[in-house]
Amino acid sequence: MPPYLPSETADIVYADTNGELTRFLRSNCHGRFPDFPPVVDLGNHTTTPPITYYLEVKTTTSPNPDEKFYMSKGEYELMQSYALQPGQTPTEIYVILRVYNLTSNQIGIKFFVDPCRYEANGTLRFETGVYHVYPTTSTE
Repeated sequence: MPPYLPSETADIVYADTNGELTRFLRSNCHGRFPDFPPVVDLGNHTTTPPITYYLEVKTTTSPNPDEKFYMSKGEYELMQSYALQPGQTPTEIYVILRVYNLTSNQIGIKFFVDPCRYEANGTLRFETGVYHVYPTTSTE
């Protein structure tokens, strides 16, 4: 019998059926929240369909949010599989939550919504092989 190999998923999978997390991330993500077209229903109301978020949590005790962190090949591939496509309204979005200064009373967090675009613009640098990720201080 072959070994059981579960498929990689995120630390937290959250179906945002009421749009609360989407609104929060629009206001609090690092850089700018990605643009995507709204859906127009028959009543001429613009809406965004429910989005399932794949939240990957990366922590450090360092006060420096730009400290490198490890990402598995499966996490990287999952991130790539949910990369947003221009002109398309997503139903699934991958997010890296970078939690830093974890052992202090001043914990910080950065939300990288659709990290593939941060890789493309150089804000996140992914090293292949071991997938260490180096955040930079540049903004989008």
